[in-house]
Amino acid sequence: MSGLENHPVVLEMRDVTRTFRLSRGWLRREMLTAVDNVSLQLRKGDVLGIVGESGSGKTTLSKMMLGLLAPSAGEVLLDGKPLTSFDRRALARRIQFVFQDPYSSLNPRGSIGAIIAQPLRIHGIGTRAEREKRARELLDVVGLPSRLFDSSPGQLSGGQRQRVVIARALALRPDILVCDEPTSALDVSVQAQILNLLLDLRKEFDLTYVLVSHNLTVIEHMTTEVAVMYLGRIVELADAENLFGNSSHPYTKILLRSAMTIAPGAGIPDVEFDRGDPAFRVPAAARQSR
Repeated sequence: MSGLENHPVVLEMRDVTRTFRLSRGWLRREMLTAVDNVSLQLRKGDVLGIVGESGSGKTTLSKMMLGLLAPSAGEVLLDGKPLTSFDRRALARRIQFVFQDPYSSLNPRGSIGAIIAQPLRIHGIGTRAEREKRARELLDVVGLPSRLFDSSPGQLSGGQRQRVVIARALALRPDILVCDEPTSALDVSVQAQILNLLLDLRKEFDLTYVLVSHNLTVIEHMTTEVAVMYLGRIVELADAENLFGNSSHPYTKILLRSAMTIAPGAGIPDVEFDRGDPAFRVPAAARQSR
């Protein structure tokens, strides 16, 4: 077990559904259900991994957690209160986002110090000198030298840029970080450094994480609990140890068997995916309806 069962629930989703209206020409409209009747709880100190193939609804789910998308049905609660009861600034102080691509998520014209201090400036926290001091402290926290304070993002490597993204996310001292594929745009040699940094920061700042990823190795290394998504639904929710050691849903088993490995001689996984299996059946209305 994850050992967090007695910790308070900080974020909860209750029967959350999100649909989008699609245009199929002048006279044809269709509704796409990206997230279908999802319920889950995030406890303080948890690292919840959300996995699934592309189009399974992972990113849409994470955007609803951040309040960037409103559910079409159901509700998202923060400390037992509807997310809609928080104004934008109050929500930003509680939940922050770590972007997937550190190359496009930083203002190329801004200095690193100004980028990290930007949330403090927007929220009117501290004097200019105090914000600069905090930004320099955060540079040190994420393992970057202070000489980069006046540098531009273009002078930094991908790994350094992602550290800046993380430092900016920490500026308001949030309780929850939602990380969407935080290492997928980085070289393999740098990925482990960023993941280990996130684990260290979790302990230092008492953080709770939501980690969205298609990389099962990352999920196994990082998470305490895993939600497996398929066609907008959570088909399996279990603590990480049980899921990777004794998964129950056939889709989860397929995902685990299909994961590539660097083990010598392992070859390419041989996986049979029978979508006709009853376990994979999702009502047509849940996927797409006119």
